[in-house]
Amino acid sequence: MQCGWYWGAIGWEEAEKQLESEPDGSFLLRDSSDDRYLFSLSFRALSITHHTRIEHYKGHLLLLLLLMMMMMWLMTTDCLNLILSSVNLL
Repeated sequence: MQCGWYWGAIGWEEAEKQLESEPDGSFLLRDSSDDRYLFSLSFRALSITHHTRIEHYKGHLLLLLLLMMMMMWLMTTDCLNLILSSVNLL
């Protein structure tokens, strides 16, 4: 299965190119370039592309609760399950 919002190993520059013409609320998940983190999230807000790393701590992915709630309604259950199972959270 492919998910349109998971882009794998791309850098922040490529993420910005992919999101530059997208509306606020658009996002993509990518592999983090920093080995201390599993993923990075790039998203559009206030017509600017922002980037944040998602931390993995004691078997859990940590992200600001508000940001996670915003994303949850955008994700399909199948894609969310694919990501969670890939990091053994299901």
